[in-house]
Amino acid sequence: MNAKRVVLVLVVALLTVGLLTSCGPAELGTEENPIIWVFVPSGETDRVTAGAQSVVDLLQAETGLFFEVRVATEYAGAIEAMCADPAEAHMSSLATFAAVMAADRGCAEVAMLSVRYGSPTYNGQILVRADSGITDISELGGKTFCRPDPLSTSGWVIPSIMLKGAGV
Repeated sequence: MNAKRVVLVLVVALLTVGLLTSCGPAELGTEENPIIWVFVPSGETDRVTAGAQSVVDLLQAETGLFFEVRVATEYAGAIEAMCADPAEAHMSSLATFAAVMAADRGCAEVAMLSVRYGSPTYNGQILVRADSGITDISELGGKTFCRPDPLSTSGWVIPSIMLKGAGV
């Protein structure tokens, strides 16, 4: 093989390697590879999505980064998205108990705190029919009631602790 041909083969080989190695995924936060932010279904999906999208729009305007909002169908789904290998979400807005579970699995670190209506805390309720005669949590023994997702901190985790504490 003559020298020109060797140089030509080397140039073609180097260009091929260069093209193949530059075809990796786009940088995270770009339109082609947005940051996936998964939310727990803390309310109606459309309402959660709309609220999340308004925050994402502000973040994109301020940072130039692109985000994709996803709402999990259950709290555990948001945890699994963070903990999957490879991860199916880059960040998540988890409820308190779900955040603890994900952190215990080593796939999440709390970096932000939600503030709703000016407060970083929130409340739960146990409601009974007005004509039930029930006035105390201890009177719920033997009653059938509904609850939200089992990983909902205010909807089930704390109330179940309260029920057990009351002997129910």
